[in-house]
Amino acid sequence: MTVRSVLGSIISALLLGLALPSIPALAQTLEVTEPNREVLCPHPIKTLHLTATATPSINPQDFPNPLPAGQSVRPLGGAGVNGVFRYTFNWKTPDKLCCEITKAVLTVQLKWNGPGGPSSAANDTISVIHNNASIPGLGGYIWGPNFQTPLAGNNPPAQQTKTITIPMNAAALAAATQGNHLSFSVQDDTTVVSATLDISGCCVTH
Repeated sequence: MTVRSVLGSIISALLLGLALPSIPALAQTLEVTEPNREVLCPHPIKTLHLTATATPSINPQDFPNPLPAGQSVRPLGGAGVNGVFRYTFNWKTPDKLCCEITKAVLTVQLKWNGPGGPSSAANDTISVIHNNASIPGLGGYIWGPNFQTPLAGNNPPAQQTKTITIPMNAAALAAATQGNHLSFSVQDDTTVVSATLDISGCCVTH
C-alpha cells in the first residue's frame, strides 16, 4: 500500500462523520512528533494516557437514555448494588491536522464489595459503547472464566478485585477516530476502582 493510499484512507474515514463535542475540561490534546517522511505516517501520535476521574463524563450520543427504574449511575469507586458505571474518555486533535486512532487499549480495575443482599455480580458485564449500543467483540461477563460465560454461583469472594484489559477492535477505533471520544459501561453490582485508556495513531495535514 502506498503512502498516498494510506493517507487517502485516513482522510476518507474522517470525512464520514463530524467530531462530537467533548467536555473541554476533560479533553486532552493529542501530541504528535516531528514530520517523518521515512515512514507511512507523516505525524505519528505519541501515546496519550487518559485516566477516568471522579468528575462525571458521559457522552449523550453514546448514553442517550435514562436507566431502568431502580437503577442509578454509580460514581468511580462507588460501592453498592444496582448501579451502572458509565464513562466517556475525551480528547482533542491538534489544529490543522486530521488524525486517525490506530491503537487503543482500555484497562479497568474492578472490585466486588461482597455480599450485597440478594443482588448478584455473577452476571455483571463490561461493554465498550458507541451510539447507545455495545460494540461486538469487546467485553462481556466480568467475573466468569471468560467474557462469554457468567460466574458459576452468586457472587465472587468478598473484596475480590480483577483487572481487565481490552484492546480496541476496528469498529471501536473507527468510532474513536470519528468522535474524538470512547465510552464504556459496567453493570451493575461491581465497583469500578479505576480506568485508563491509552491511544495512539497517525495525523496528516489538512
